[in-house]
Amino acid sequence: MKRIVTLILITWSMTMYAQKEANIWFFGDNAGIDFNGALPQPLSAGQTTSWDNTSCISDSAGNLLFYTDGETVWNKNHFIMNNGSGLNGSNMGGQCALIVPRPSSGLYYIFTVDIFAGAQGFNYHIVDMSQQAGLGSVVSKNNLLFSPSTEKIDAIYNPADNSYWVITHIWGNNHFYCYKITSAGLNINPVVSNIGSAYSGGIPSGYNSLGQMTFSKDGTKLVSTVYSDGLVEIFDFNMSTGQLSNPRLMSGFQNVLGAAFSQDASKLYIAIWKTDNVYQFDLSIDSVPVILGSATIIGHATSGSSTGYKAGYLQLGPDNKIYIARYEMNHLAVINNPNEAGANCYFVNNGFSLNNKVCFAGLCRVPVKIITTGDEDLLQATAHFSLFPNPACQQCSFHFPFMVPGETVLVSIANALGHNCQNNQIMPGGNHTVDISNLEQGCYFVSVQQKGKTLGSQKLIIQR
Repeated sequence: MKRIVTLILITWSMTMYAQKEANIWFFGDNAGIDFNGALPQPLSAGQTTSWDNTSCISDSAGNLLFYTDGETVWNKNHFIMNNGSGLNGSNMGGQCALIVPRPSSGLYYIFTVDIFAGAQGFNYHIVDMSQQAGLGSVVSKNNLLFSPSTEKIDAIYNPADNSYWVITHIWGNNHFYCYKITSAGLNINPVVSNIGSAYSGGIPSGYNSLGQMTFSKDGTKLVSTVYSDGLVEIFDFNMSTGQLSNPRLMSGFQNVLGAAFSQDASKLYIAIWKTDNVYQFDLSIDSVPVILGSATIIGHATSGSSTGYKAGYLQLGPDNKIYIARYEMNHLAVINNPNEAGANCYFVNNGFSLNNKVCFAGLCRVPVKIITTGDEDLLQATAHFSLFPNPACQQCSFHFPFMVPGETVLVSIANALGHNCQNNQIMPGGNHTVDISNLEQGCYFVSVQQKGKTLGSQKLIIQR
């Protein structure tokens, strides 16, 4: 039987992770992932025992700087950072913590929230990486911005003025607070958007503070889920002003927890904590009835726990795959091709092994880092592309999001000894089939070039 590789080349807005600040994750019970190689690898040196989400930050080369669970900060050597304990957060506080750089400095803000809209509220803490011989020190902590807060934080980089927006939600009303961070520091006076539903109540009391709030990777949308009320709210986001607009409210998803956009923001995914259902919504038509009508269960993020807790928080990885927490499991579920509709998104329940480490409800979060770039900058950057299934048997799909439109792409396949076995000249866009029936079973490396620049490479296993 002829074996083929199908290449699906997708072009979309020229936005991307410009650097590798998001390439190391630590979360759960000493679980972790390293995204610096051709394929992500499990890590086991982390010190977290975190029920919910953590936050890690690396340098531009992907080297770990520090990480936190909202209560404690660990340095790159996995020891508690100087003055890094006693943060007024909670490692059971949903989106517990988020590390956000202060641009053009060696300073970092850590934002934390309390559990169940608790009195400790929304705080910031400051890390100075120039101290302790580069291991860093917490130089200011437990600075209260307001209380009570929901368990929601996200942040996004604005390349237009080299700043970050940090967004959260007050408890008891419909107020989103959006704070700006520039090279001058944090502006403690937020941009306020009174929009959407009031976040209050829940069963038990305070449970409507739960639910994931996440920006789309292109910075145009924000999703927020409300746990007990079963609400999924989508808003437009203005990167220039920090304001939200155009609310779209969808109900009927009780115990909704995790949420994530596909990398091109054409699809939205949510996970239901107590049923293991993972839903996909098509956002191509901006109409609530149409979006609701597109709801499709694309998989089940199962758990063997007797607690009834199953599918947790979602996170779009640096490789543009969506990872899903599974309670008390040593594998994450993975959506391999989030841009594609229905079964073509390729959901895999045991999608990533944590090498016998355990996940709980959360994963690891960093700010959404996007850069608008011209062709030359694009070509000098490494583009992540997804490849699945891997190992391949009948066929394998490749997804290349970062391409210069109209320019020929060279796809080369080399064997484990580095000998080139096949070259294919194709154009971006559409579906392309590359025949590999002449290649023997074994390990190969697929590289992608455009305008003489290598955009990326990945390992492919062919099994027959």
